[in-house]
Amino acid sequence: MNSVESARRIRVLVLYNESIVAAGLCAILGQEADLELHAGAQSEASGGPFDVALCDYDTGVALAQAAPRHAGKADGEPPALILTPLSSETAVVQAMALGVRGYLLLGSPLAELLTALRELARGRRGRPT
Repeated sequence: MNSVESARRIRVLVLYNESIVAAGLCAILGQEADLELHAGAQSEASGGPFDVALCDYDTGVALAQAAPRHAGKADGEPPALILTPLSSETAVVQAMALGVRGYLLLGSPLAELLTALRELARGRRGRPT
């Protein structure tokens, strides 16, 4: 990795319906030097393009459905990483089938969330948990 790549920050759009959860995510993730956080739908409208979107279940599914299946990050919506308490296999399978790129349970270790964000920003799929 050259110095330009190592200096590039990952642009993360936080779209979480529960404002307290969104604020907590921004506070904890904002401490990471390689992450640049943008919160809320207003950021979505004015601050793109983003490398990854961190979402609640409903927002993540809607975002994934809006993105063309063939599109890369530059052509459409950023890949969605869902962070949710929904742990049923049906919820995971449905979200992934609709185009969600990553799925983590709320309460997962911070290290897993950071790894998933970084992997999705590199174009890799986050493993469902």
